[in-house]
Amino acid sequence: MPYSKLDPDRRCTAMCRSRGERCRNAPAYGCKTCRYHGAKRQEATKVGAEHGRYKTGYYTQDAKAMHKATTIRLMDLEEIGFRLGIMAGKRTPGRKPGR
Repeated sequence: MPYSKLDPDRRCTAMCRSRGERCRNAPAYGCKTCRYHGAKRQEATKVGAEHGRYKTGYYTQDAKAMHKATTIRLMDLEEIGFRLGIMAGKRTPGRKPGR
């Protein structure tokens, strides 16, 4: 049987915005979508430091949580220091993290 571009088993699974129906292109090899709709295999997608747009890792969820916990601990120590009279002067400026 010759290949037909409109064969429903061999069509891109993305929806076309202009027509509101399924894309008529054939999917890329090993993918569900065509090259116009971002065809890429899951095993080829790089994660973490291997990814092309990875920079430093300073802004991961774990890093943010650790920074927040450290800031809250330092705020508590500063408050204790001011209450006991060990510290004097201005308090640390800036936005305080939520608890």
